[in-house]
Amino acid sequence: MIPEAPVLDEQAVSLLRRLVGPDRPHFLRETVDTYLRDAEETAIALERALRGDDSPEVADAAHRLKGASAMVGAARVANVAEALQIAANVSEVSRSEERRVGKECTSSCR
Repeated sequence: MIPEAPVLDEQAVSLLRRLVGPDRPHFLRETVDTYLRDAEETAIALERALRGDDSPEVADAAHRLKGASAMVGAARVANVAEALQIAANVSEVSRSEERRVGKECTSSCR
């Protein structure tokens, strides 16, 4: 079971807001736009890896998604991605469990 997390990590969002200054008025919007674009690409790669039963690629994509999500404060997505990364790295986890967590992770990105 994946532990519940808030949708947003208010501390991370607050930190990003503090980085916005008079010389970087669009920093937050650009950061979030980049995250959304990259998260969609990572979700596609994750789905492809899940369909191909490629656990190393599942773990890699989940790791990328976890890190990027944590940086922008997308706590729930980061939490689900971490669970998927762990599932993909643990050899005792069944493929069906890996796929179930993977579906939850990719749906969280959209």
